[in-house]
Amino acid sequence: METGEMKVSYRKSIRESRKTRTAAYCRVSTNRADQEDSFEVQKKYYDEYIQSNPDWEYVGIYSDNGISGTDAKKRPGFMQMVQDAVDGKIDLILVKSISRFSRNVVDCKHYVDLLHGNGVDIQFEKEGISTKDPTAFLIFGLMAVIAQSESESISKNMKWRYQQAFEQGKYSLGNNHILGYSTKHDGTIYINDDAWIVRKIFQMFLAGKSYSAIASAVNAAGGHSVTGRPMTAETVRGILKNETFVGDKLLQKRPPKNFLTHKPDPSVDYDSFYITDGHPAIIDRDTWDQVQKKLSDRKEEQERGIYSMPGRSSFLYGRVFCGNCGALYKRRNSGSGEHMHKMWVCMERRKGKKGNGCKNRTVDETELLQAISDELGLPWKDTDAFPREEFECQIEKILVYDDHFEFIKKS
Repeated sequence: METGEMKVSYRKSIRESRKTRTAAYCRVSTNRADQEDSFEVQKKYYDEYIQSNPDWEYVGIYSDNGISGTDAKKRPGFMQMVQDAVDGKIDLILVKSISRFSRNVVDCKHYVDLLHGNGVDIQFEKEGISTKDPTAFLIFGLMAVIAQSESESISKNMKWRYQQAFEQGKYSLGNNHILGYSTKHDGTIYINDDAWIVRKIFQMFLAGKSYSAIASAVNAAGGHSVTGRPMTAETVRGILKNETFVGDKLLQKRPPKNFLTHKPDPSVDYDSFYITDGHPAIIDRDTWDQVQKKLSDRKEEQERGIYSMPGRSSFLYGRVFCGNCGALYKRRNSGSGEHMHKMWVCMERRKGKKGNGCKNRTVDETELLQAISDELGLPWKDTDAFPREEFECQIEKILVYDDHFEFIKKS
């Protein structure tokens, strides 16, 4: 070698000196038996295919079973594969088709670019293209658009079938998705052994118990929610409002879901259908109507600022109002120790400077109860002997004025 001549040696890169670390991705969108078979066949095929290639190092099979391909973030197997690839654990990913990889054009392009930018090649067998070939990206983009279009078409067909079924009054409660109900293989809906929980909830509510008290009682009696977890106050409230338990069903309560976001699309027009006596009832119609009336009355009271607490609020609460400004009267303690007694005061007066300036009088509870007894034409004895049932049956509202009370009777 002459003086000054540079000696050049060549060696393969780390990537070239080792086997190509290869994985496969499989997905089916439903849990139907035929799809399940396809899913297992896919996994077995790729498992054998990768391990039979001497130039490939087997990484594994990533999969999502029964999950839509329009939202990548809801596919844990897919997201794990992407993370492993970005972390440098995968060189090549095999996929049956673009539609298996993603049916969302934006998602598809994002993850292909991300993987390609990290040196990971994706091969789509059905289309016969690879992201390793720059000229294939145009074809790939077109195929991704087609995959999304197919997904949209499938979504529209499903919505149409649901719409037709709803118009004919056909529906399913979903097995083990409604407390107290189950569904047979032929679609027949029947009442199961958990129905007692629902009946107990409705009975306790009509007896004046709070949501929390009902939930505690159900749990103490061995009850539970539809998921098997302990009953909660919020679950109790939902059960009391669910028309399913009286044998009815409101179909298409919300707008159809967008095929990409999988969330209700408020821009879509839709029709709701109310089916009466479409399946066996756990709660009789009279009990249902009483509960709905009580819920409606409670909602109206809350809109007027009346928030009663069953078992803790006075039976007079929500019935006594200021005759001058119309505000609600609330019960307050006055005095201390053995001299403590109950008083009723206008809420606007109690607010002081933050109120509307109302100066209407405060009323001793004994005076109020005695005036009610006089209005009902009943002899006054004492507070313990007050005719509460008579009051609740006859008096709708009491207006307090500076020098008298006005009683508004129930019609």
